[in-house]
Amino acid sequence: MAKNSGDFLGGFDGNNFVNKVTEPSPSAPKSISRVFSTDADLIFADDVEIQRYSAEYDVTWGNTTFGISYSRTLYDVDFSGPGLFDTNLTDQTDNYSLSLAHDWNDTYSSSISLSGYQGFTSFRSLWFPEFFRQNDGAFPGFRELGDPFGISVALGNTYTFANGIDSVNVGLSYSRDRIVPAQQGDFDPFTGFEIITGDDTLDTVAVSVTGNFYLTNKITTEWSARVSFVSDRDARTQLRVRAAWSILDNLTLRGEYGVTIEQPDFDAFFGGLTLDYQISNNFALSVGYRLYTDSGEVTTANFNTSAPGFDSSEVSASLLWTSGGHSVRASVAYLDTEFDPVSFANANFEQLFSDREFIAARLAYTYAF
Repeated sequence: MAKNSGDFLGGFDGNNFVNKVTEPSPSAPKSISRVFSTDADLIFADDVEIQRYSAEYDVTWGNTTFGISYSRTLYDVDFSGPGLFDTNLTDQTDNYSLSLAHDWNDTYSSSISLSGYQGFTSFRSLWFPEFFRQNDGAFPGFRELGDPFGISVALGNTYTFANGIDSVNVGLSYSRDRIVPAQQGDFDPFTGFEIITGDDTLDTVAVSVTGNFYLTNKITTEWSARVSFVSDRDARTQLRVRAAWSILDNLTLRGEYGVTIEQPDFDAFFGGLTLDYQISNNFALSVGYRLYTDSGEVTTANFNTSAPGFDSSEVSASLLWTSGGHSVRASVAYLDTEFDPVSFANANFEQLFSDREFIAARLAYTYAF
């Protein structure tokens, strides 16, 4: 199922409510350096609980960096709805990634990454198969599907300007996802009752351009544009601007604003502010606020699983401790989500697309050596 772009609950990436642990640089240059990081995330509401655990290991040898990462996401969702049997849904998703980057010279570098996953990419995706099973599972032609999965490859090339600071990155990616398709019973006067099944495979090609530019010695910006082409859909374009202002030596204000557009009638806007305060050499405090809104996914005439319009707000705080090559960040966030009323076409999913309040927490550790 397609998810709303920018929806932090879609793939449950903990970066949506706190920054990652800042990776400390080794105390002295070495021919070989390594960075190990691990984190645990928890997000829950009255009827949804999501846990995510991940680990990442990077090795840099000269101008080449090799990375490997793994994460597991656990879902626990209470399922209910009009005319449905209440039940509890549990599942897990595994994600794998390999990356290779190389600095060819002082101005040009490139990277490639391969990744894949097995399982559902969001708690909403987990909800749909149970709905289809309860409604149409007894009819001929119904397809019981295993866990969804996906693979992707991404290429990146970065050019650094002569000043050694400003840079531009051009990225190209391809992914294939096998999803749980919509299934609906239909009566044909000639063939009788049959199950109509939607597409279960999505191919996505995306192109992105990102530029990092210093405006002054205290203000830096990041400008990015991304266009993605998904099977049987119009192009989706995202524009985003980030900025950081070093107000004082120990106080930094960060801001972000972006927009996502897909014809004929999807648009989303998001933005936020974060204030970072360096309390001491070892401790730093961050507080943030973020907003997101969209018009709802593209819908069809009679029946669809697309989400209605969506609004969310988020307040977060985190504390970072660093000592030598060690870093630990603890974070907490409050997330308030609101959906527009469901339409006739997706009235069956009123419980799924209901307003929720989430509490999110993260604990992350990084060691550079």
